[in-house]
Amino acid sequence: MPSKPIRYGLKAYLLCEATTGYVINWSLHTGQIKASNNESITQKIVLLLCEGLEGENYNLFMDRFYTGLPLLRDLKEIEINACGTINRNRLRLDKDISESIGKLNDREILYFTEDSQLLLTIWKDNRNVFLLSNYHEPGEVEKERRIRKKDYKEGTDPKEKQTVNIPASIAEYNDYMRGVDHFDHLSSNYCPDIRSKRWYIKVFIIC
Repeated sequence: MPSKPIRYGLKAYLLCEATTGYVINWSLHTGQIKASNNESITQKIVLLLCEGLEGENYNLFMDRFYTGLPLLRDLKEIEINACGTINRNRLRLDKDISESIGKLNDREILYFTEDSQLLLTIWKDNRNVFLLSNYHEPGEVEKERRIRKKDYKEGTDPKEKQTVNIPASIAEYNDYMRGVDHFDHLSSNYCPDIRSKRWYIKVFIIC
């Protein structure tokens, strides 16, 4: 993975508890999961990790690598709440909506719904943020955020904060989307120093 700090290694997909980083389920990438006519690879991965959680109305947060319209519809059918940032090109927006997005003012918000099942929130902050959810309703909350560089005035303290109206879905996503990052941070303290003269790496699990 050329864009990663450590390009070579083993890739694992993790489902982690948001506040503790505790691993609930995981799957090692082996290349055996294939896309089908009805499901993409990422869609299959998420549904695999969520096995056993159906009907419990857990809240699932994911990044744009996984988020898609079919996945969130499938998760809603099995009663798993889910939201995540999404690439604009996965939305297939029509011309009128695209023009509305292009006219957004700073920190303006747009909401779009699909059959009362999915909510698309578009918020212009430093750039346009697209978030798709299968359980949120349109609405905003007030949050304190560090002042942006473009809002600096003469004598502004860089640590100064300002109160901002943020879409409720994006605010909740920002609060709970770091479960895997938390796990990575904790596990980095227990990284074994193992060297190998061979190019491949073996995996072992201690239960």
